[in-house]
Amino acid sequence: MGQYIDPSRFVKAASGTEAAEYIAKYKFSDFAVDDLIKRNVEAKGYIVPTPIQDQTIPLALEEKM
Repeated sequence: MGQYIDPSRFVKAASGTEAAEYIAKYKFSDFAVDDLIKRNVEAKGYIVPTPIQDQTIPLALEEKM
């Protein structure tokens, strides 16, 4: 068998970083989508999109993606 290599030589312990709070520019109700979609999203309890949704949904609705 080969020589044992201790993984701790290559793997560093994770250090926490504090993420900046993201403030959404939109609410789901702001998007120009069918009212049925808006009602279903709101019925699930979603009001504010995640950062990636907030930035990409407007582009998709403008067909820029």
